[in-house]
Amino acid sequence: MVKRHTSKHTCESKWQVRAFSARYIGNHYVEEIRANEKTTLKGLGQLVQKDWKMTPKRGKLGRARKFAFEIIYGDEVAQYNQLWDFGQELRRSNPGSTFFLLLDDAGHFKRCYFSFDACKRGFLAGCRPIIFLDGCHLKTKFGGILLTAIGRDPNDCIFPVAFAIVEVENTSSWKWFLTALKQDLGIVNTAPWTIMSDKQKGLINAVTELFPWLQGLIKAVTELFPEAGHRFCVRHLWQNFNKNFKGEVLKNQLWKCARSSTVAKWQENMDAMLVLSKTAHDWLEELPPATWVKAFQSEFPKCDVLLNNNCEVFNKYILEARELPVLAMILKIKCQITTRIYNKQLEAESMTGTICPKIRKKLEKHVEWSNICEAKPSGNGIFEIMERGTPYIVDIQKRSCSCRRWDLSGIPCWHALSALRHDKISPESYVHDCYSIERYCKAYEHIIWPCRDVREWDKVDAMAIKAPKIVKKVGRPQKNRRQQPEEKEGKNGYKKMSKHGTTIHCSYCGHPGHNKSGCIDYKLGLVPQKNSQKKVRAEPDVSDSDLEDVALVTTEHHLHTMAFVQQGRETYEPEVLTALIDEKASSQREQAQFTPLPDSAFIQQNVLSQMPVQPSTITKEGNLLRKRQVLAAAKLKAASERREVADQDKFDAAMAKLEQEELQRADAIEKKKSEALARKIANEEKKKAKREAKQLAA
Repeated sequence: MVKRHTSKHTCESKWQVRAFSARYIGNHYVEEIRANEKTTLKGLGQLVQKDWKMTPKRGKLGRARKFAFEIIYGDEVAQYNQLWDFGQELRRSNPGSTFFLLLDDAGHFKRCYFSFDACKRGFLAGCRPIIFLDGCHLKTKFGGILLTAIGRDPNDCIFPVAFAIVEVENTSSWKWFLTALKQDLGIVNTAPWTIMSDKQKGLINAVTELFPWLQGLIKAVTELFPEAGHRFCVRHLWQNFNKNFKGEVLKNQLWKCARSSTVAKWQENMDAMLVLSKTAHDWLEELPPATWVKAFQSEFPKCDVLLNNNCEVFNKYILEARELPVLAMILKIKCQITTRIYNKQLEAESMTGTICPKIRKKLEKHVEWSNICEAKPSGNGIFEIMERGTPYIVDIQKRSCSCRRWDLSGIPCWHALSALRHDKISPESYVHDCYSIERYCKAYEHIIWPCRDVREWDKVDAMAIKAPKIVKKVGRPQKNRRQQPEEKEGKNGYKKMSKHGTTIHCSYCGHPGHNKSGCIDYKLGLVPQKNSQKKVRAEPDVSDSDLEDVALVTTEHHLHTMAFVQQGRETYEPEVLTALIDEKASSQREQAQFTPLPDSAFIQQNVLSQMPVQPSTITKEGNLLRKRQVLAAAKLKAASERREVADQDKFDAAMAKLEQEELQRADAIEKKKSEALARKIANEEKKKAKREAKQLAA
């Protein structure tokens, strides 16, 4: 029993106390860190100093914050062994959702694929058949890559579809992800679909020969989506282009070529590129135009974007989740998508009219531009539109314009709006149905149901999952993405120009390799003889690199080997389902029933008996001749087998005719290039003569 207490201390205060450990600090400030997960070590130190008059070192503060995160999210290593239970809980709470794992022989975590039923149904019911693919790095000590498949909703916003966690981004991991995605969405006919990726993945085998370091999605897309269109992000293409051909003039000309909506306009812009730089023109000529030029892209998906911004936006949207442990990251992404769907449902209630807000803004901009167009009707809905002396043909019934902007996007261009204004027709009535508010509501009508507490999850009797092996790297782990030279900003906010890879030229004599201070002609006092020829940078290196081809293990094999298949689960059939799950009018909620995924509503409404063959400039190199030869040989062979054609002379005559046509076509192309080169040389000679005349006059 305390009978006397003296509040005044006579002992000396200590600034270092062993009991004041990192674990104690983490337990004491766990709620503050939970409220603000972005708490810095400096901020935590100031908080500790204010409360305890102690100044712990940064190492102790870092360990304290780590202990707090373990209390909030759990042990980072132990979370891998909880993935089996989470997969079972996800399928129980959201029937139709997909979750499966791939382990190595030692039981270490290797890959994980997951998708939510609400996202898949919304994507197939309300989004266009175009998929944006990308990968981003996970910022934990175990590393890894998060592969994402993103769609585009009727309001031109991101729509997450599926995800995969893989050990590294290569051909094998992309094949594994795309195989799972294709089976998950029930895609059988790949012709109506379009795939878009950035520079890390590459495009098709032709691009592989030019850019051997871009191999990733190449074999996966060509094997799993053989008939699908494949587009390339033009911003990433420009980054590769800028490594060898620098300058704003070439950059702007590259974008003019990419935005060309007709073949004639593309050829005109390519000729202008040839005048600016022949090597840059040849560099672009080697690329398949259907991958980066609007004029050669399919009109079916009603999407004319040239950038892969959808994936970039989503990667930043989940930036905080990528720093969390694996299970906490998946739950964070699930929570973000759930909230996003709910907010989109609220936005749909406030929308007015028949089309989405962003599309209405684009339409209003086109209406303003239509003021400079003059409509001349021809009858039956056909108009001749004059824009600054250039004629365009608009067919209202076919919803087509000769500029192809209406055909590519599904939004009437300013030429079409001029024709609609002449007939007093509402512009919104001719916007494609894929941009309607009705489609928008169908895309976000399904919800993601929440999961129970971790302690209530069903336990799955499966192999224990070990954490991936940690690969230690030299230096401090990076948190921020490495910026390109053109992305860096200077002190005043202007972009810094990089001189990497450039060759200096003397301002006195004009020769490369030295400046004026090291110029011998300047030191000797000689009259400079500047080189007037235009300097062109060297072509990029197109050497091949050997990549190890990893064997593909199909999704079905993973599902069965991991004992993770739901018994009796129906497979997705490619049949049209006219009705989805109806909302119940009563207040009592029913459990969500699993039904097979419907086919894409966009494809079913716009399906064609035969997909149109897109034009291609690859025929300039002789591929068309080869295709014609193969086709003619196959037809003649089949006919000879039926004893309809037995004369070999007819076959030889057909082959000779094809070769003659190809030679004529090649001669015409060479003649055109030589004329352009002659004009360029003549212009340079005129400039040189003028400069010499001025020097003589001086």
